[in-house]
Amino acid sequence: MVWEKIDRHRTLQLLQHKRSDVGGAARLITGHNRLNKHAHLLKESDSDLCRWCLTGPESSEHIMCHCPSEAFLSLRQSCTGQLTLTPDELKNLPVKHIMEFVKLLSVLTEEEVDDEGNDDELPSQNPPTPGSTHNE
Repeated sequence: MVWEKIDRHRTLQLLQHKRSDVGGAARLITGHNRLNKHAHLLKESDSDLCRWCLTGPESSEHIMCHCPSEAFLSLRQSCTGQLTLTPDELKNLPVKHIMEFVKLLSVLTEEEVDDEGNDDELPSQNPPTPGSTHNE
């Protein structure tokens, strides 16, 4: 879990964004997403290992802090100005950086809710590429 406790101020900041982006952020923050760590707990994946580096469990913290894959190094650099983050830095990451990360990442969930509340399948479970964005 990215945030250890409920933070009213940061929650209100999140709610200023588009509904579909807030859903992605909530999945990233809570760890209830389509990354292998959670999928493995649900018996939907054979392994909890990161698909991109195979060095640790594929979790929100891993992809936002530690994953050494070029794609995630690039995402972190683009969103935070840093190649890696510590867990403490992640817990204090500004909402705007979390939202930027969510917008650039398309692997958090198999369903996306559009502005009308309809569920749409995400087009791909492929790893992000540097400079790519998820089109809504």
